[in-house]
Amino acid sequence: MALVLAGCAPQVSSPIGTWRAAGEDTGTLTVNEDGSFAMRGASFNPIDDRDADGDFSGYGTWDAYPDQPEIVLRFSEASQGDHRVQPSSPSSDFRSGVMRFTDPDETVGIEFRIEDY
Repeated sequence: MALVLAGCAPQVSSPIGTWRAAGEDTGTLTVNEDGSFAMRGASFNPIDDRDADGDFSGYGTWDAYPDQPEIVLRFSEASQGDHRVQPSSPSSDFRSGVMRFTDPDETVGIEFRIEDY
């Protein structure tokens, strides 16, 4: 993964790598070169846009397009605790080295930061 400096903020050119939840958030998002991803132990459910108390997990495939700064996570399976969650495809800008998923009102959410690149 290439890291480009733009001003003082690093710019990430690819989402591939390990992303860890920041601050009081919990969870890990692993974005693999083969087009797959896995989210584990997340404190926010990005499909239903709600708090998850650290028990949201899911996996699927991802897409990113050169002309857009977003990654699209296409969940093929997801669960919150013992309950299955209907899959969907949330997206987030990743190029600043930070991914944020929030509810529509931006009152709850999760922030992941790139750990390795």
